[in-house]
Amino acid sequence: MHDAPGAVREQTGLGAGTLGAAVTGLELDPKVLKDLGTKFCEAAGKDLAALLEREVVLSDVKAKSVKADALFEEDDPVLHLCCGTGEKGGLVVHVLLSMPDALALGALRAGEEASAAREQTLEGSLAEGFDEVAKLSVAVLSRLLEEAHGSAPFAVESALPVEKPASEAGWLPSGSYWLLQMGLEVEDLLEGTLSILIPEELSGTDATQESQTEDDGLALLVVDPCEEHRELLEEMSEPLAREITVLAPGELNLKELEEVQEAYAVVVSWELSGRSGLELVEYLARDERTARVPLLVAAENPTPEMVRAAFRAGACSFVCKPYEVEELRTRVLAARKAAHEAEMAAETA
Repeated sequence: MHDAPGAVREQTGLGAGTLGAAVTGLELDPKVLKDLGTKFCEAAGKDLAALLEREVVLSDVKAKSVKADALFEEDDPVLHLCCGTGEKGGLVVHVLLSMPDALALGALRAGEEASAAREQTLEGSLAEGFDEVAKLSVAVLSRLLEEAHGSAPFAVESALPVEKPASEAGWLPSGSYWLLQMGLEVEDLLEGTLSILIPEELSGTDATQESQTEDDGLALLVVDPCEEHRELLEEMSEPLAREITVLAPGELNLKELEEVQEAYAVVVSWELSGRSGLELVEYLARDERTARVPLLVAAENPTPEMVRAAFRAGACSFVCKPYEVEELRTRVLAARKAAHEAEMAAETA
């Protein structure tokens, strides 16, 4: 079993949140994108070779437009790096590679055996090694985008393992992306694929961006048994530009559910004072009064099995604890978008 999102986030030191998906002034098409990929292969190949002290070849660049739900034909374990500019509404880029390849790269940087590492977990020296590889690669991409298109510099914001990217919602905002794909070889030790995703919706008017700032008067509702986490959430209302209603498990009126019906979205802790938060999520997802409200589950060091269980219970997204502003913002927006799309699909079925 691979490490949980929270564990990878802490072990690699790669940050915790993702940012908005809109940016102005970045014009891409397959030809421009392929040219960008060719330059990235040359520059990143040289830098990675120096870092790993081995021959590194990035080649066979492909560029095309894809839908998020059609990215993967197979459900192999994938590591998802989300990279942002650090600015609200700034460029976000997604970098994907298989988890075994990420482990092998971490091992090579750590001076360990690559083949033996492919079945391990991304922690300790493997996480530290991969951290260096990821930051170097993303720095090259950031530099090229900055030079060619004037985008602000960006860096890795989160590193999340996704065991079944084709079938699990919430880990990647839905929509259309420019896909830049290339082969990755490190001597005879590693042969894989590196994928870079850039959102097509770059006009600054994308629905996710708008919903982030709309003044609809709705509060984000969070049910959490931890007093420390509740106090932390209360301080996030201003940076999120949204009222946050924080309740201990016993304070939620399950009979009336008024707070839930009027919520922007609802975040439920995995553990609720001795009972499972999934029971509450299931209850809210099935009750006709609250079935349309976007639901999220929150946990410390969640496993992929926990994430799958949350989606089966009716959640639209998953967030790591302790809560952090940008990750909470992005996960809530992803949940609202997923809930809206599910509602639209149900209406047209």
